[in-house]
Amino acid sequence: MHRSILLAAAFAALAAPAIAATEVTVNLHGLSGKAAHEAIRNAAETACHKELDGSTDLVRFYNQSDCVSAAVARAEVQLSAAHGGLASNQDLRVEGALSR
Repeated sequence: MHRSILLAAAFAALAAPAIAATEVTVNLHGLSGKAAHEAIRNAAETACHKELDGSTDLVRFYNQSDCVSAAVARAEVQLSAAHGGLASNQDLRVEGALSR
């Protein structure tokens, strides 16, 4: 039974239509590193929620946390490479991670 559920979840994830990248802009001006990380995480959760809108609960359950983790990691690497760290005075676009 559990195997059938897992196979159905895997099939649903693979059969899902291609999802366009969803972006959420975050203003990091004046934020500490910890506050910037929290703002990026909140933006990633919002972007991933939008990307998974209309998905079944099962697909959401298996993809939401991975989407958020990947989006946060990609945004922080992008920010670090572009600005030398989290002390940036510019906006950052955080993209959901399902379309990558």
